[in-house]
Amino acid sequence: MLNPLSRFLADLVIRKPWLLIGLAALIWGASFWAILRKERFDSDILNLLPADNRAVQGLKIYNRAFSPNRELALVIRGESPEEIEAFTEDLIHDLRRQDWVQRILDGPPIETELGRKTFAPLGAALLLNLPPATFIELRDSLQPERLARRLERLTAQVKAGSPRAEFELANDPLGLLAPALAPLTATLSLQTEFGLVSPNGRVRLLPIIVKPELADAPACVAIMERVHAVIAETRRLTGSPAPEVLVTGRAAYVAEISARMQQDLRRTSLISLFAICGLFWLGYRRIFPLIGSALILMGCAVASLGTGTLFYTSLNVVAIGFCSILFGLGNDYSLLIYESYQTAWRQTRDYAKSTRIALGHAIRGISFVAVTTAAAFLALTFSGSPGFAQLGLLTALGIAFCATAMLSLFLVWLRFHRPNGEESFRSKNPLQTGLTQLSPRALRIGLLGMGLITLVAISPWRPIHFDLSPASLEPKDLPASFALQQIQNAFPDSSEPVLIIGNGPELARQVDARLSQLKSDGAIRGFSGASVLFGDRARVAQNLMAWQEKRLTREMLITGLTDAGLNAEEFGESLRLLEQLHNASAVDLTQSLPDESPWWFVIERFISTEREQFIAYVQPLSRGEFNEGLLGPLAAEVYVTGWSTLLRSLVPWAKRELWVYGGAVAGIILFILAAIYRDWRLWGLHVFALLIAAAGLIATLKCFNLPLNLLNVLAFPLILGTGVDYGTHLLLTLRERGDWPNAVARVFRPIVFGALTTISGFGALAFASNPALRGLGQLCAIGVSWTLLSALLVVLPGVALLARSRSVK
Repeated sequence: MLNPLSRFLADLVIRKPWLLIGLAALIWGASFWAILRKERFDSDILNLLPADNRAVQGLKIYNRAFSPNRELALVIRGESPEEIEAFTEDLIHDLRRQDWVQRILDGPPIETELGRKTFAPLGAALLLNLPPATFIELRDSLQPERLARRLERLTAQVKAGSPRAEFELANDPLGLLAPALAPLTATLSLQTEFGLVSPNGRVRLLPIIVKPELADAPACVAIMERVHAVIAETRRLTGSPAPEVLVTGRAAYVAEISARMQQDLRRTSLISLFAICGLFWLGYRRIFPLIGSALILMGCAVASLGTGTLFYTSLNVVAIGFCSILFGLGNDYSLLIYESYQTAWRQTRDYAKSTRIALGHAIRGISFVAVTTAAAFLALTFSGSPGFAQLGLLTALGIAFCATAMLSLFLVWLRFHRPNGEESFRSKNPLQTGLTQLSPRALRIGLLGMGLITLVAISPWRPIHFDLSPASLEPKDLPASFALQQIQNAFPDSSEPVLIIGNGPELARQVDARLSQLKSDGAIRGFSGASVLFGDRARVAQNLMAWQEKRLTREMLITGLTDAGLNAEEFGESLRLLEQLHNASAVDLTQSLPDESPWWFVIERFISTEREQFIAYVQPLSRGEFNEGLLGPLAAEVYVTGWSTLLRSLVPWAKRELWVYGGAVAGIILFILAAIYRDWRLWGLHVFALLIAAAGLIATLKCFNLPLNLLNVLAFPLILGTGVDYGTHLLLTLRERGDWPNAVARVFRPIVFGALTTISGFGALAFASNPALRGLGQLCAIGVSWTLLSALLVVLPGVALLARSRSVK
């Protein structure tokens, strides 16, 4: 007897099929339009991580507000240092001709000609920010008498053959350069931190800043195409085998991950679709229903993605896996519908009657399992991870669309199909018969095996561990990742620092003072601070007044150089620095620093492009291990971040998600099961089977020593929400009137092949390039396999025992 919902659907399918077809066409057309209008890929790995984590927030500020957002590092590798240098000069020449290149760092700023020529504004700012006593002493050293004695001394030392005096006389005759650089070099080694040639001379770095704003993946793809075009053109013009050139940087990562996302979306979706089609064919050997199921699944994926564009403007790197997952889950419903329809057809040979019977049998089970599975995925929206929130919502929408479409459109499709008169797969196959007629001895043996699995799961032997390396969240074969690895190998001192990001000059000074104390105490190995690049307004104003009282004019300098027998025209940099001091009227003299100056690489390494935030770089005693408590009260005012630091900070979040989020999903599902069964024996049997499946999953991870990354913990609730389906279908057969063995026979094949298609859907993600997506697929495939085994080995024999006892009405 049909309930009101199944009667309503049957009337629509039988009497108004074109209404359903028209409604589906309207939804799919609108979805296609929405996808084409808004299609974007979000390849930012940070959007996989919880948005409320301060280390994540800090790294997002770093990517958005500091120069790495527009900085690329070209890694030039070869066997001959001479060949590398010659090619680098040609490449620099070609890059300077590009309108999209803003600046190039071809050496430590103080050692390059452009760096020396453009140092004056920064040098003046640094001098005026010196302590007043130091500045006055420096000012007095420029007075004619003292300057003349200095020049005479340097000239005498040069005649005596002193290379140091020769360098100082040629580059810093006034003695201003060293005092100006002293605040920088106190914590920052320009030669080491901006050194561009590896110790063996076989690797050369070439950092560049590009002009376009790289706000999204298309912009990054476009700039990377230009970069590779220039490299290819330079290689062609050299006319000889050139060194290898690799490119890394945020734009390179975003462009390459975006391309991989599109490949992953196509690859995993096609693999999943082909796998479920093959399993459908293996189970039923019928092409027509297979085609209908595949078309509806693809339509539901389109409708889900189109609806998702109302909530999201871009598709995250993990969310692209929803198609593969949806195909595996949605095909379960078509198998259940087709099995019921085929069974009814053999009895009635009438489409309308078969449709009504099929809906009467299938609608309850499909509705219940769709609700539990959708609830598990929808709960991902509360996980704190924006990427997994997308995955959860899109998959939940897809499940709703699939359940509705299979209960309606698939039956409309079957209007033009006539099943075989005889079933190709026996209704009572040996596997089903054996499982439903297990002897008490076999059950005891099975329980003993389950006990051993549980012991392995709960034992301390080989505990499950987390992979905390940054590579656990990014594709391992990215060219940009390989280039970064080459930099780390060639420059051993370039270890990953801990970043401390804050806002404002006063906080920068407090942070630097605290870090200096920590270095003195041996709590850190070293640090590079930003406070020296922030002008102290009061100090600058006091020094400006002191300079105006007794300043050295340009004419006095020229006279002094001429009297010493020097050519004043050769000391243009010193003259420019002096003129900059004369014209100083603001604290931030970097406003007049030329845009192409390499000193911007130093400034923007510490101060954001908007001049609001700052960064201090800390070298901890152990990589990534920096205790925020060392900062004292300052810890609440800054962001402590960096990849290793961030991943370590996520361990408590991952554990909390496993127990809190996983426990909440488990509670919701168990409540739904209790509402479905309304019998504690059925509920208890199913819960016991799920516990056995969980133990099997944990034992598998231990036996094969499979690590988890910090995002895979979100897979456990999904396994529960997905794997609960199989036991539910079996237990609901006890609610049906009539011959119980036939009811089991009607769901047994869809359960087995449906589980295999779900495993295939998750398993297809193993072919994704992103480790987070690949790990999620592998873990869910293993977990669903165990839920199938527990349904067949625990639930089915238990259902058989209950049916034979006639205790369930």
